[in-house]
Amino acid sequence: MPDALQPDPTVKASRPVHFDWKDVDDDSGVTYTLQVATNDKFEDILVEKEGLTASEYTLAKDEDLESVIKQTPYFWRVKAADSAANESDWSEAGSFYLGTVLTLPNGETDLRMSALVVYIAGALLAGAIAGAFFLGRRFSRRKIIITNGPFPALRQPEHKELDVYS
Repeated sequence: MPDALQPDPTVKASRPVHFDWKDVDDDSGVTYTLQVATNDKFEDILVEKEGLTASEYTLAKDEDLESVIKQTPYFWRVKAADSAANESDWSEAGSFYLGTVLTLPNGETDLRMSALVVYIAGALLAGAIAGAFFLGRRFSRRKIIITNGPFPALRQPEHKELDVYS
């Protein structure tokens, strides 16, 4: 009977999910069957791969699973069969969970790109807040500053101050 090794149930699995289990040795050759389900009784099987010749498998893009929290993980198990169709018992069920993936408008899920988008959005928000604070301070002095460009930090701006009468 193969022993489940990976993914580790204590940490969030990365995408694509990679499964690994201990090899079973048999002179006639061995194939494996892998199952992934929503519960530990395997009543709702989401992925079933039969005839695997290696003791590992990575989910294909079309087999991608929904994100789930640690308290409601996915379960997986594997069994071996030799060339005479003798099957082992199922391995002990392993479990894993997947966190949320940020999907960009173009469908990409590259986390480096996602981090860049979050960084840029944060920088724009910080700039808007700083700009509002700057204008607020200027208005409290009863002056309006008119600047000749959207990026005054990149060049020497020309500006005028106008007195505001209340």
